[in-house]
Amino acid sequence: MNAGIIILKDGSPCIAFDEALPGPVEYVQFSTEDSLIKLIFKDKNQKLTNNENNSGKILEYPLDYRFRELIELTGAVHVALVRKGQVVEMKEVPVVFVETVTV
Repeated sequence: MNAGIIILKDGSPCIAFDEALPGPVEYVQFSTEDSLIKLIFKDKNQKLTNNENNSGKILEYPLDYRFRELIELTGAVHVALVRKGQVVEMKEVPVVFVETVTV
């Protein structure tokens, strides 16, 4: 799975993936300490979880300053699925600011 950090034409921050995620993203955790982000999913019982069993995916590189500023300004980010160069699914989700993203 590949992920890209992009800014949409309207200036909104977006995280784009080339494969479907394990479930619907409920929100994004953003670490104010090291600029890492983690996508948080709902489990199959529709309970919000934050454990390692496919409930979260950490992007393993810190965000650049411009993208970080946008997330802090908007408090939201789009999550998109891209196939063959076309966006096939996109959802805006809130960002939850935490000191450190948990693994």
